[in-house]
Amino acid sequence: MQTLKSGEVLEFAFRIICERRKATEYQLSHPIFSLIADDSDYHRTKRGYMKYAKACLLELDGKKWVFARGEKSGAYPADPFDSDVVALPLATADLDDAASIVADMEKSLSRCEGFNNTLIIAMADGSMECYCGSRFGGRVADNLPVPFKDLVAEPTKTDTQFINPGTLGAFVIRSQRYTLEAPDHLADAIEKTLRET
Repeated sequence: MQTLKSGEVLEFAFRIICERRKATEYQLSHPIFSLIADDSDYHRTKRGYMKYAKACLLELDGKKWVFARGEKSGAYPADPFDSDVVALPLATADLDDAASIVADMEKSLSRCEGFNNTLIIAMADGSMECYCGSRFGGRVADNLPVPFKDLVAEPTKTDTQFINPGTLGAFVIRSQRYTLEAPDHLADAIEKTLRET
């Protein structure tokens, strides 16, 4: 049976929404790094980031959103994460000027520290998380049209005899996998959440 990793589910759901809503994609002038984890101390700096290289201008029910998918980057504090999907209101009114749109996107994405504008996070162990401290809270999970457990094709397999030093959790042998329908359901939940916001 063909299954998907959590990062693939997010990537496909992101693409589905952008295609469905005919969102315009913009290449950022430089990647934006948003701090997600920090294990620095007095003698070293170890930080994890989400990296955004592109963003879409998503129009939904009269609202304009900066809509982007980030991928983990940086040092080991980012290891528990895989990717995320963020959305922020677009501030610029000049939609005819691509440079203004990109500048607004870059400024907005640079303020995404700590998952505060994240809709959903794909974790390295295959799970997917909604951050309660985000402007969206857990509404994406609440808005799924089917119970989350129905999207899981294979649960995470771990070996409890070993500890992963990066996460201090059980060693993951195989990450959780999802059904091929999961991206469509996740896309529906993300759109519903954005409409309600």
